[in-house]
Amino acid sequence: MYDKEYEQKQDHFTWAQNPKYTIHLQTKQPTEVKITLTRPEKAWKKKVGNNLVGCMIGFYVYPGGVTPNQNNLINKETIQFVPWNEITQVITLAGNPEGYVIMPATYESGCTGPFIISVSTDVDFKVTSDGE
Repeated sequence: MYDKEYEQKQDHFTWAQNPKYTIHLQTKQPTEVKITLTRPEKAWKKKVGNNLVGCMIGFYVYPGGVTPNQNNLINKETIQFVPWNEITQVITLAGNPEGYVIMPATYESGCTGPFIISVSTDVDFKVTSDGE
């Protein structure tokens, strides 16, 4: 995630352009939410072979209605970027009228390709993309 204090290269500011998905939980109570980011192995094989570290995958979760930064990330203590084709985190989220944004990312800018976001929880919810 871009942080002005650490990143000065203009071409690395692309994380803000990553796809974003908003999850709206139908409860105000704290609820465990399982989020899985998966990428199809065949579509990523060449890119990963050329840049294993840069193509590591992970995701950020932050409250809807805010600009993401290091201070408002819900999963800042558990963020991981892995070289595998799947990563899962279980995060406790409470009701928020603006929902929560899931933003998939690669470790370095320029590593793009298809992916799947899966969400499961015990309460009703709706996930929308930033384009909806």
